[in-house]
Amino acid sequence: MSVSVIIPCHNDTDLLSDVIVNLLETADDSNFEIIVVNDGSISDDGKFMRINSFYGAKVLNIPTQRGVGASFDAGVEACSGDIIVLMGSDVFTDKGWLQKVREGVMSCSSRITCTACVGVTPSDRDIHRDSRHVYYGADLLIEMGFEDLPEARQEEYLHARVPKTTYTDLFRAKWRPFQESTELYEIPCLLGAFYFTTKEFYQKIHGWDTEAGKRFCGHSLYGHLESMLSLKAWLYGGSCYIDPTIKTGHIFGRINKKTAKSHRALKPSHQFFNALWIAHTMCDASLRDKLINYLIPELNLNKAKTYIKRNYENVLKVRERNEREFVHDLFWYMDKFGYTLK
Repeated sequence: MSVSVIIPCHNDTDLLSDVIVNLLETADDSNFEIIVVNDGSISDDGKFMRINSFYGAKVLNIPTQRGVGASFDAGVEACSGDIIVLMGSDVFTDKGWLQKVREGVMSCSSRITCTACVGVTPSDRDIHRDSRHVYYGADLLIEMGFEDLPEARQEEYLHARVPKTTYTDLFRAKWRPFQESTELYEIPCLLGAFYFTTKEFYQKIHGWDTEAGKRFCGHSLYGHLESMLSLKAWLYGGSCYIDPTIKTGHIFGRINKKTAKSHRALKPSHQFFNALWIAHTMCDASLRDKLINYLIPELNLNKAKTYIKRNYENVLKVRERNEREFVHDLFWYMDKFGYTLK
């Protein structure tokens, strides 16, 4: 089966050449294509042209920034592979990744698999160093309450006299504790910036619901990316797995308040929109109302609710489609992984 690797990129071209060289050097053979999705980058045309000329990667240009979900959706639509790899522009693979990806997909075509994620730095990308932190997928916080917040945020809410029982967020992925294994196993939620599945299954679950040229249709810019795709995989009758035998290095900590504008759109209102999109399109009406009504009120949440209201036609279209096509519901998912609401 042929393989397509899809890499979204917005302005973050510093490491892109190294990431592609690493992919080529660690692959078992050259029988795969690389598609770089230029997500509305500014003043980086020359870098993308060199990537195309020197490394043979296809470059797909999106005129204005739409976000990671839209970039992956566009890349999958344009790719020719039967197997797709979705990865970040700051991820480094280990030797033999290509054959392991093929084997993993051949064993089951209706699941999405992520790799063990190793924290590395730009100057030291050795994923086998003993001191490295390794992460194995994620749990999913259907609702995130006061006790889930960092201490600094708890102090902030205490000063504001917000009730401890009030929800602060929805559908947040949280790293799982280490589980030693040499076999693939099920996880509630993907995490780690390197996932693979079949193109057929990705299109069956409709990716991140985005449509070309439409703002606030499906996943918006950044935030809750893994939560959305993972839930869709489970509710459409598939599954999410981790392959602990495949490790990929991910450079953590490069995106912060100072660098966010040049790399990603870390807008809280868009992150709230993504959470609300999940609630409106994937939840039973009673559960949806319960979750949304208990969120801590703030300006960014109100903005997100306005975006939902203005684009409710898209929300309703996706919700009706999911109701027709879902094999399971969110209550089934919660029961499977032992989740209870606060």
